[in-house]
Amino acid sequence: MGASSSVAFRSVGLRCFEFKRFASVALTALCGGVAVLLLCLVASASAQDADGVTFENVEPLSLSWAQLVNGRRIELCNGSAASISRFHVVPVGFSFKRATAAAKPAEVIAVRRLRGKLPAGGCAPVLIDARSKTPIDAGEYSGELLLTAAGNLTHERLVGLASERFEKLKPSSGGSATSTT
Repeated sequence: MGASSSVAFRSVGLRCFEFKRFASVALTALCGGVAVLLLCLVASASAQDADGVTFENVEPLSLSWAQLVNGRRIELCNGSAASISRFHVVPVGFSFKRATAAAKPAEVIAVRRLRGKLPAGGCAPVLIDARSKTPIDAGEYSGELLLTAAGNLTHERLVGLASERFEKLKPSSGGSATSTT
């Protein structure tokens, strides 16, 4: 009975091991399928909810260089029923010049999130400011801020930026300062 009992135990142990292996593979496949389904649901909800994301104020924004250096808060609002975490505001269309050389809008203007998410039915601020204090050439510049949420363009906002001519003070022969441009 000892030999047949040992063979029977090994056979049962082998079957038990095969069942555990099968259960492990089946459970892994089931979890993977559920994860894919959840990702699809979240992605479709995000794309659907992105339509409700807007600038709070759609009027054209006018800034001076000094205001841009100090930073300007603007509000983004979410009219959808779910909070949105994937959103960006990108400056485009500006023809900036620095020392007569062309400068890309993203090299001049930075847009920073002040919160991680846009709450459902609420608003959240973003800060528009200069990437550096190195001034752009004097003149009038215009472009747009593009708002994308969940990978979809949702709104545009026109922006006008005026860069002042910086005056340098130069002593005159009489000892008082005069301005030159």
